[in-house]
Amino acid sequence: MDIDFDYSLEYERHQRDYSILGTTIVFRGLFKQNARFFGVIPNPVYFLVKDDILYHYMAKKDGVSRMENWLKKNDLNSFKKIEKFYSARLKEFNKFILKQPENLELAIKQAEEFFVDFTEIILLGYELPLYMKDKASSEIIDFALASREKYENVHKINFSIIEKLLNQLEKNRDIPKDTLKYLTIEELEDFLRNNKLADIGYRKKYIVVKYDGNYSFFYDPNLWNILNPKVARDFVKGNTAYKGIVRGTVKIIKKITEAAELKKGQILITSMTDPRYVPAMKKAAAIVTDEGGITCHAAIVSRELKIPCVIGTKEATQVFKDGDMVEVDANQGIVRKIK
Repeated sequence: MDIDFDYSLEYERHQRDYSILGTTIVFRGLFKQNARFFGVIPNPVYFLVKDDILYHYMAKKDGVSRMENWLKKNDLNSFKKIEKFYSARLKEFNKFILKQPENLELAIKQAEEFFVDFTEIILLGYELPLYMKDKASSEIIDFALASREKYENVHKINFSIIEKLLNQLEKNRDIPKDTLKYLTIEELEDFLRNNKLADIGYRKKYIVVKYDGNYSFFYDPNLWNILNPKVARDFVKGNTAYKGIVRGTVKIIKKITEAAELKKGQILITSMTDPRYVPAMKKAAAIVTDEGGITCHAAIVSRELKIPCVIGTKEATQVFKDGDMVEVDANQGIVRKIK
């Protein structure tokens, strides 16, 4: 089955620790909140699982349209009202973290609702500074950056909770471990209602999923090479989060379970960091990320630790490999291989 990927759009790639289940929950929230809050019908979004790593692709123009539409109807005062609502919702979420319902099905449903509910504030905190920096007031941008710092880890924490709940559910119902996370959210809901488990088949090996309100599944290993062409160069450029120049060997971390493999003095290169990465970050001589802005987790922690850091390189995890000797020139925002 051929996939009708629109190559004329500028798709932005993001790597996440989410499973297929977690990603379909995020996409459900994305489409629901796009219509409700931003008046945008987004282009199809895609996610791809390769070597047990999940990547998703969203059209840049959708993010720009979301924020342009939002700014036409909102100002700083309305943003503060929105944030006040989510601040109260965050308190509910923190209570949920501490004490989930004993009923597993109810707990999973509530976790999914939190995933969807926080989509609006997370998008505002991320996309306003990214796309509207020159169009919005400095007060709105500053408020967006503060809200991003406050809410950016909600999805990550919530996904960890869902993983724990799924493990317990699989144990209680005698299902092979890590089966449920390969379902879509609709398939999980059907399973909880009818105890009927969908055939996940080749999803554990390689899967491309298109979502435009409905799902289309594809088995197309060639799409990875099309979406992620090999980069024939020995350097990347990004933004400086904390200055400094260091040399060392590269350790690529694509998922959190690999973080413990980083040795003291190595150069940590990853898609993006979150609080789970801090022990590894403390051992690194420098930190380099594909994603992130000046207020992202990697930037904040690198400044606290006084570790040279280059963020937003887009493709450092593709250009370099484990064991490469590199120089991280965080003064210039350049990372390059050296002999």
